[in-house]
Amino acid sequence: MQKEAKVGDVVFFNWGGRGGWDHAGVDTKMKNGKAYVSAHNNNRLNQRLDTYIRSQGNVGEHPPSHSGVVLMPRTAKARWLIAVIVAFCVAVGALVWWSKRVEAPYALRDTPEVRLTVRAAASDYPQADEVAREAELLLEVYVQRLQNGDADDLADIGAPWYTGREAAARDLISKFGAQARHPVQAVVADPVTPGLASVELRYGNDSSQTLDLTRDDGVWWLAIGDGDPVRP
Repeated sequence: MQKEAKVGDVVFFNWGGRGGWDHAGVDTKMKNGKAYVSAHNNNRLNQRLDTYIRSQGNVGEHPPSHSGVVLMPRTAKARWLIAVIVAFCVAVGALVWWSKRVEAPYALRDTPEVRLTVRAAASDYPQADEVAREAELLLEVYVQRLQNGDADDLADIGAPWYTGREAAARDLISKFGAQARHPVQAVVADPVTPGLASVELRYGNDSSQTLDLTRDDGVWWLAIGDGDPVRP
């Protein structure tokens, strides 16, 4: 067992024969085919694994090692098995995420064409990038509905608990409907509060607007009209 050990291996112990793996150490040194283990105590640095094995001699054998001590295997077969288990867990996690994802109650239509680029503002934090990816569909739908000029249609992507969405939508179409037919840039600022975001839309004629977004139950909405950005 010890000859197969390598520095960095984890060693598990059935300490005192209590019936389960309840202690662990790390192989921190190899010398003459002998493993030296360090545990959490400062007086257990580079202790011979033989010492642990002898001290636990009344526990019985736990293959592939002796007397209640087992080394985490590092054989090719073991590494392959660990890789399979990790891959399986990742796949299961992805399936769970996919099954629980929230579908947005709006979608981009075939026409008119939307020429929108979305990016996060320069930041040392990843949150703006995440919001940019999550809110891209909403921003595309917003620009498309601006072009269509239907206030009721645009109001439907406003936060449902807001009032006055139709009037706010008419005002937005009046101000930015024509500009939305040209290329538009969206720059997502660092979110100050989770679930709230601010986006600057830059139009081709050097005009711009700041659009506030709010998220509820995994869905991003426009914060247009009157209401509390956080759903009551």
